[in-house]
Amino acid sequence: MDRIFTLSHKATHAKIQPRVFETGMTWAYGNSGPSPRHDSQARKPQLGVSRRFAPTLETEFELRATQLQLTPQMYAASVELRSWCRQNKNRCYVPEWLLEAWSVTVDPTFSDAT
Repeated sequence: MDRIFTLSHKATHAKIQPRVFETGMTWAYGNSGPSPRHDSQARKPQLGVSRRFAPTLETEFELRATQLQLTPQMYAASVELRSWCRQNKNRCYVPEWLLEAWSVTVDPTFSDAT
């Protein structure tokens, strides 16, 4: 199939047909590069291939709880964690349920930027 132009039966306009080669697709107006992939091919999941995600980092709250060797069930009863959370409530993440349990309010207008 080495046709470049085919005339329609009305002969009012020419239909442009591609010339197909093994290395790619060449149109009547020049080489368009490699053959385009269909969306279904491009988005096909690769089953069996594990994806590597960036490791999640612990928040300062989680680091402090780990240093104190606390489990989430022990958070509310910890005096040391409560003191740390009161000092750092506006600077570091503290779970909302824990702030509510201790009746601690966070200043929404606080800015640590200097």
